[in-house]
Amino acid sequence: MTETAPRERKEHASTIAGGDFDGSVNSDFNLFVRWSDGELTIYEDLGRHGLAKENKLKSVNKLWAHARVVVPGEFGANLWEDDVCVRWSDGELAVYGNTQADAAGREYQLVPPPARPGRGSARTPRAGQSGAACEAVCGPELWRRGAAH
Repeated sequence: MTETAPRERKEHASTIAGGDFDGSVNSDFNLFVRWSDGELTIYEDLGRHGLAKENKLKSVNKLWAHARVVVPGEFGANLWEDDVCVRWSDGELAVYGNTQADAAGREYQLVPPPARPGRGSARTPRAGQSGAACEAVCGPELWRRGAAH
């Protein structure tokens, strides 16, 4: 997103939600923002520092502009709200497990987009999409960076 005054910029936020993406066991929650142009941003430790530390997960991105519903939360089996569930404009439902403050997690397709007559799936899998189930990869045995065992 191009630099704009804070008042103008906030009007371009499409999704604003809390999560815990920074990998710290004893930190405040983080603010997840999806901008209208598809940029994804995480602001770390919101409660303690306001909007002091900004991490861009994705720069301006046409694909993410097609996300219709974006919900960060705890969808895997670990104890952190570090997953991002997305319903895409084509009907696909996916989760990005173990998302960190500086990198989106691996994509796991939960519901494929509906098939188009005579064409098969509405979209081919994106690069980096895993065939492994999220439960097997986002589970409690997979500790986050910086977390104490």
